[in-house]
Amino acid sequence: MTNYLVPLLFFICIFASFIYKKVITKKYLSLLIEYKFYKKEEEYMELLSSLPIKLYFSSKTIMVLKIKYYLDTNQYDQIKEITEQLRKSNFKMKDLVSILLSVYVYYLDFGHKNDALEIYNFLICHIDEESNQELY
Repeated sequence: MTNYLVPLLFFICIFASFIYKKVITKKYLSLLIEYKFYKKEEEYMELLSSLPIKLYFSSKTIMVLKIKYYLDTNQYDQIKEITEQLRKSNFKMKDLVSILLSVYVYYLDFGHKNDALEIYNFLICHIDEESNQELY
């Protein structure tokens, strides 16, 4: 009987943690959607900075969620600020490209051609550097 108790408890704990993660993830995703829908910026950003979100989502995903919020609400100053943070960050180049391309399109759509040119030059320069490093 004792031989079966330890594995049984182990599987119960794993199952419980799986269910707990699903419930918590659903809860926080629904809160993010609600805050974004009702344009509750402070609550949205606070939730993105919370520990459960940092545990369940990668830093890239959190950054994409922030950028998408600012793009959807057309907040130029915040987009500019996050773009500067991204340039100084240590994200992989392919992640930076995917994030900054959406910002690039935003800048072009809203007539911020100088900002779009800055992002274009930044990406081209860093992509060239990375491809040169791969050659050697």
